[in-house]
Amino acid sequence: MLKPQHSTSSLFSIIGRNIENERRQQKLSKQALAEKAGCSRATVFNIEKGIQRPSLTLIYRIAKAFSCSYLDLLPAEKDIEKKISSDIDDVTNKENIFNQIRDNI
Repeated sequence: MLKPQHSTSSLFSIIGRNIENERRQQKLSKQALAEKAGCSRATVFNIEKGIQRPSLTLIYRIAKAFSCSYLDLLPAEKDIEKKISSDIDDVTNKENIFNQIRDNI
């Protein structure tokens, strides 16, 4: 079973949600989207659930199947900034914990 990649999984989850939202809006089944984009139904499912990271080529093909820009499927700038800020906070917290442990040795 594929597992989400944690370092950027939230950004890929947003892409998956954007694809799912557009697919539902256009009233396409996963199978119909897969056929239009040249991939498998399982690939569409895994991307929508954030399990599989789509390549830029596949994002482009999916966008073409929707007749939209690939940019419409990517995370908004605010989502990217939020993720970067969260990653910086994580690193800072880990450094603080490391420093506390080091100081107590």
